[in-house]
Amino acid sequence: MVSAEKEAKKKEFKGLKVVEALAATGLRSVRYIKEIPSISRLVANDLLKTATDLMQKNFEFNNCD
Repeated sequence: MVSAEKEAKKKEFKGLKVVEALAATGLRSVRYIKEIPSISRLVANDLLKTATDLMQKNFEFNNCD
């Protein structure tokens, strides 16, 4: 356990990866992207096409990739 912790400390931090399942309109995802600079990748999805369409519009409106 101690050696695993030492190895983890030696690795370079490359940012957070976030998955938001059932993100609905994506507003929380937008907030994560805007407020947490260490996020390197965020994946958001939803089951409903209407929700993913609104999510895409919200990402575009808020200048999020």
